[in-house]
Amino acid sequence: MNAVIIDFSRTLKDPDLGEYIPGSFELLNFFREKKILMYLVSAGNFFTEEDRLKLSKFFEEIVIVEEKSEIDFRKILENNGFNKNDVMVLGDRINGEIEIGNRLGLKTIRFKKGKFANLDIENDYQKADFVVTDLMEAKEIISNEIGF
Repeated sequence: MNAVIIDFSRTLKDPDLGEYIPGSFELLNFFREKKILMYLVSAGNFFTEEDRLKLSKFFEEIVIVEEKSEIDFRKILENNGFNKNDVMVLGDRINGEIEIGNRLGLKTIRFKKGKFANLDIENDYQKADFVVTDLMEAKEIISNEIGF
């Protein structure tokens, strides 16, 4: 694993509070130090120019879309020559980025906190490989997966 696709809204930043989730920048700095390539995929309604300025130094690519789809994730894989074992997905929506990642055969980490924490799993694609309630837990999982 050498890359991670990260959701923005409610994974890195809480749009209701207008604040970054505790641990966001520690996690991003860790990935950067370990040379893990990062790709941000976000629905555009909460992503601001200020966010772009703060985050662009971390990400190889920032993809802002109206609604996330499998096509967006597939483009990241294909444009960078990744296979499914190269990439993990980190996000809070089981019916969004987690389901998309699982459909593509990627390992997934569900950040189970906030507005979508109580969503019920409706199909096998919505079951994440890992579930965390703190971003530092995601750091630990990825460290173990890579072997740091």
